[in-house]
Parts: sequence; structure tokens; C-alpha cells
Amino acid sequence: MERRYGWLPLQGMRISSFAHGILSLLVLTILTACVPATKIPVDTVSYPYKAGARQECLIVFLPGRGAAVTDYDKEGFIDTARQAGIRADMVSTDLHLGYYIDGTAFMRLREDVIQPARSRGYVCIWLVGISLGAYGALAYEVKYPGEITGLVLFAPYLGDKEIIDEISSAGSVKTWKPGSIAESDYQRKLWAWIKEYASKPHDSPVIYLGYGKKDRFAREDGLLAETLDSNRIITGPGIHAWTTWKPLWQSLLNTEVGSGFLGVPKFQNP
Repeated sequence: MERRYGWLPLQGMRISSFAHGILSLLVLTILTACVPATKIPVDTVSYPYKAGARQECLIVFLPGRGAAVTDYDKEGFIDTARQAGIRADMVSTDLHLGYYIDGTAFMRLREDVIQPARSRGYVCIWLVGISLGAYGALAYEVKYPGEITGLVLFAPYLGDKEIIDEISSAGSVKTWKPGSIAESDYQRKLWAWIKEYASKPHDSPVIYLGYGKKDRFAREDGLLAETLDSNRIITGPGIHAWTTWKPLWQSLLNTEVGSGFLGVPKFQNP
């Protein structure tokens, strides 16, 4: 059977079900650039709070489409966390588009990062993602519930136009009826999970959401925002770019998040 995304035929290609949902968004990238090869284990760059001394909490950064493993550092996220007094170790992953296309993104994140971190004694683990990485963070919780303490999502990609239209037409996530869900329908599974999450106390996991009001995903991110506690949502002017996410991250760390979202007190400068 030939699958088409826009005008691109994917006849004979063996790709994961998750990839079927995101290829319509990413087809131009695939056509114009080579997708990096995947590796076992996934490459990471660590940013310990203090060399030789493990902290109780670990922040794991997941990249957006086309981002490099060092971009969170280059764009100031690491320094901003340090300046805000966040007492945690941090690690940036190179969980790029290739892992999502071949269906190994969540397995690699779990086996190469999350489980080893638990084995080393980390008490709490937070996932921070932008765009595709934010989707990955949320979808990881859906696939492996209870393993993550909390999520910080910046401008998450949350599915194709069809499902966003369907939910919008229903009025809200809470009034939307997902119906029967095929095993391969990861987008519907994700929104069904969000719907269920909205009906429970919002602490397992804790979710913070940030996005620009002119972001191309603002519509679907707004639907997600309706299901979250208002004090865990931060918006600002801006588009789908680092220039938007950097001040949101800084604002987040300097408000409620900075004082408690890691489950440990902030470091107090003498």
C-alpha cells in the first residue's frame, strides 16, 4: 500500500507508526536535508551541578527538529538555570528526528538516559523539550507512565491539523470524545491521555507549558493549556524560535518553577 504525505509517496518505506503522524509536518526537512544516523546509545552532553557530586534531581533536555545536542547550552538554558539557583544536574540528548522516524526515540531515551539515571540514584527526573522534543517528552510519559517527575514543554507539536480540528470542533479537550483508538494512532492516544490527565489532580506528572502567542503551534498548545493549572502556563510574544523560548525559560525559573519544580530547594547564594 502506498502512503502519501502531501505529494511525497512513501511506497515500500518501513517506518514507525509515530512517523506516519509527523511526516506531514517534517516532509520538507526530509527532502532538503539528510536525517542524521541514529546511534546506540544516544549521544548526550552532561552539565553536572558540581563535578564528582551527584545531585538529587536531573534535568533532561530533548531537542527540537534540526537542533544540535549543544543548542540548549549555546542558547543559554544551562547558564540561566545556574543563575536562577537551580540545584540539579543537567544532560542534553541528541534525540533527533532520525530516532522518531525509525521508532526508537522512546526506547533510547529510556534505556540510555532515564534508567541509568535512576540506577545512579536520582530521586527526580524532569524532561524539558521544545517543539518535537516537547512532543517527545509528553509522549514518553504516555508510553512509560510514572517514570518522570515532571515535564516542561515549550511550543510542543501535538499532532496533525485533522485531529486539532476535531478537538476544536468539539469545543475543548474535556468535551471531545476520542472514540475507539487504533493501536497505531499515537496522536489520538496522546490527546486521550491529555483528556484523562485533565480530570485528575495535576501532579503526576507535573506539567509546565510555555509558548509564544504567534507560534505556529499556538492553537493546539492553547487546547493543552486549557487542561493545565493556570499557574503552570507561561506565554509571551513571539514565534516558534529560541528568541521566544529563552525568555520563557528564564521567567519560568524565576517564578514558581524555580522555587519548587525540582522537588528540592533552590541553591541560595551566600
